[in-house]
Amino acid sequence: NNCNIIAVGARVVGMELAEMIVDAFFDAEFEGGRHERRVNLIRRIEQDYARGNSGKEEDPLLSRQEEVAG
Repeated sequence: NNCNIIAVGARVVGMELAEMIVDAFFDAEFEGGRHERRVNLIRRIEQDYARGNSGKEEDPLLSRQEEVAG
């Protein structure tokens, strides 16, 4: 789903396996699918905030609640 967070438990996963997991994570490519619409929406929201539009009276996150939930 194009996540950008990975967590590996140090007490459960050895160093070699952890390195393999992280390598696979970095090598993976987003294939789209059912999460693509939400990922694109998040990308648009990030662009709004990067342009400094977060101070608008209407917060882009709030105005897109239904779109995100759908």
